[in-house]
Amino acid sequence: MHILMLTATFFASGQTAHVIHLARGLRRRGLGVDLLLTHAGPGAPRRRDYLRLLHAAGVRVMAIPRQPAGVDRMEPPAGRYDVVHVQSSWSFEHGRRLAARLDVPLVITCHGLSLNQLAYRPALSAAARLICVGPRIAGNLAPYRDKIVVIGNGADLERFRPGVREPQFTILYAGRVDRWKRAGVLALCAAVDRLPGDTRFWVAANVRLPSRRAEHLGWVTDVHRWMGRAHVVVGTGCAIREAMAAGAACLILGREYHGVVTPELVASMDFPDFSGLGRHQGPPSPAALYADLMRLYQDRQWLGELMAFGREYAERHFDLDAMVAATLDVYAAAIASHRRRAGAR
Repeated sequence: MHILMLTATFFASGQTAHVIHLARGLRRRGLGVDLLLTHAGPGAPRRRDYLRLLHAAGVRVMAIPRQPAGVDRMEPPAGRYDVVHVQSSWSFEHGRRLAARLDVPLVITCHGLSLNQLAYRPALSAAARLICVGPRIAGNLAPYRDKIVVIGNGADLERFRPGVREPQFTILYAGRVDRWKRAGVLALCAAVDRLPGDTRFWVAANVRLPSRRAEHLGWVTDVHRWMGRAHVVVGTGCAIREAMAAGAACLILGREYHGVVTPELVASMDFPDFSGLGRHQGPPSPAALYADLMRLYQDRQWLGELMAFGREYAERHFDLDAMVAATLDVYAAAIASHRRRAGAR
């Protein structure tokens, strides 16, 4: 099977991590994968790093015109494709047009909460299957419920694994900071700056944080190395899943603060998306963050238990191979649906 995958560019986001993990996971299964970038933009260090990862896995990466109409004039990439799989809303229309030209099924992965818009409806309607990375996203796409499959983000358990921890208590913030998360990271900085003086604070983000303790790493493509060395990782979504796989204790901090990831917390969740959304808890509190971080600093037995729990839970629930297998099932269903529709024409 040969997959033509599309995304806009290598954003500083969990969506990019998902694309990289899935492409590499599909290649490990022996599938052909070509990746088209619809909004490639100028070169950046992280882009070069991602390209190296993909090329090493045997994924061919190409840039195509930004305007969807340009797809109609371009020569399709050489090769026989079985599925067009689109990952970014900026690329929905490109994918719809390519799938129609190639006469193959269109699969769309929905990563965000605001996709049920007029501009996206032609592609969403044309898709044979929609993959939603969480039930909250699926709930926002109710008109398409009959073709939705929920597949959570997976973590590469070989890449994200426990390493040698730093001798000092070390916290890593990992994630993209936007206007919605700014209040949370400011609260985190206030909390971290009150911790004992031997605490380290690494920041793997797209911006610098206003903490006197912050050691800014930038947006790193080898975040697994830092997660394997930190004791605590703070973030949301994909970063939390990866950090649990790396054996770190985790704090869910997005628009809201949902606390420490404990066995009790995940047991209370219908689907652990770790989004930091939807509990109506108001702006994150520096006091709450400080209390949890200070307990982790002081109670090393509890910290160790949470670190061990995270890895064990990730092995049971977040294995990338399971995500890839579920995606292959979606491809098979999409191909069968496309053939039925073609036979009815």
